Amino acid sequence: MERIKNRNSGIELLKIFAIICIVSHHANWLGQVTNVTNSYSFGFQSFIRAFMQYAGTIGNVVFLISSAWFLVNDKKVSFRKIVSLAVDCSLVSIIYLVIFLLCGYSISPAEILKQFFPLIFGYNWYIGCYILFFMIHPLLNIIVYRLKKEQLLVVDILLVLYCAVAILYPVGIYYNKLIGFICIYFFIAYVKLYLKKLVQSVRWNVILLLASTLSMTVMIVVIHGIFMGNGTFEHFSDRFNDIINPFIFLGVLSLFHLAEKWKHISGVINYISSMSMLIYIIHWNELGKTLVAPGIFTFLYQRYAGGNVLMAVLLMTCLLFLVSVLGAFIYKNTIQRLSHRVCDWIYEKAGTFFGRQIVFLSKFD
Repeated sequence: MERIKNRNSGIELLKIFAIICIVSHHANWLGQVTNVTNSYSFGFQSFIRAFMQYAGTIGNVVFLISSAWFLVNDKKVSFRKIVSLAVDCSLVSIIYLVIFLLCGYSISPAEILKQFFPLIFGYNWYIGCYILFFMIHPLLNIIVYRLKKEQLLVVDILLVLYCAVAILYPVGIYYNKLIGFICIYFFIAYVKLYLKKLVQSVRWNVILLLASTLSMTVMIVVIHGIFMGNGTFEHFSDRFNDIINPFIFLGVLSLFHLAEKWKHISGVINYISSMSMLIYIIHWNELGKTLVAPGIFTFLYQRYAGGNVLMAVLLMTCLLFLVSVLGAFIYKNTIQRLSHRVCDWIYEKAGTFFGRQIVFLSKFD
C-alpha cells in the first residue's frame, strides 16, 4: 500500500482517465443497442459519440503501455499476481450471479457456468489477454535484449507491416488481441531502449499527441461522416478500433510520457487508480450489461436527458463510474482482503513446486 501511495500521480491520473474512457465506450454502446433513436445525421454530437466508440480502445492501450513500459526491465512472473487477477474476476462475477438469482432473474445453466469462469469464456477479455501476455513477457525480453538495435528495428518494421495487413481482416484469421499485445510490446521496448531523447522531449511528445489527435479526427470524420452507411467502410471502422491502430498507439504513448513529466504525488489519485482493474471488472459484467443496463439507459434517456442521446450517454457514464468506484472500494476493503489471504495460501502451496516466483531470465545479455 505504501508503494502505491508513493507512485507518480501523473501516470496514475492517466489510468483514471483510461478507465473513464472505457466506461464511456460501454455507455455509448448502450445508446446503440437500445435503439433510442433511429435517425442518423453527422454533427457535433454524433462526432463525440463516434469518438467514444474508440475511447474503450484508447483506455485499453493506456493500461497496456503503462504496464509494458515497466515490464521491459522485469525478469520474472509473479504467480501471486496472476492468481489474484483471476480470482477477482471470478468472485465479482459470482457476486453478480448471486444478486441476480436472489432478485428472481432466470439464468441458464450455461450462463451460470460462465459466471464462475469468466476468463475462460472470454468475459473480461483484456484481463485474460493481459495474464497470458504477463506470463510470456520474460521470454519476450530475452528476444529484445539479445537483438541489436538495428535488428530490433527491423523486427518492429516487419510487425508494422504485419499489422497494416492484419488490421484489414476480421479478428481471428491472421490476428488476435494477444498478438496485438506482443506487437505493442516490441514497439515499446525499442522506444524505451533506443529513443530516450525523444521520450524526454516535451516538445516532441506534444507534437506527436497533436498529430495523432488530428489523424484520429480525420479518420472519424471520413468513416463516420462521409461513408456512414457504406458496409465496406463500416467494416474498416470496426477494424481500426483496435489496439494496433497507430494513431491510438502513438497518441497514448505521447500522453504517457507527458504524464511521466508531472512529478506530483496525490494519495487520493493513487488510491482510486489502484482500484482501476476492479472498476473495470465491476462496471461491465455480462449479466449486468444484458439484464439491467439497457433499461437504466432508456430510463435516463427518457427521464433526465430530454431525449438527447449524448446526454444520456454522459449520464450513464457518470452513473457507471461512480457506482463502480463505490463497489470497488467496498470489495477492496472486504472480500478482496479475504481473497488475497486465500491467494497467498494457494501461492505458498504452489510455491513448493514452482518456486516463489518463476524466473525465466537471470540476467540480460
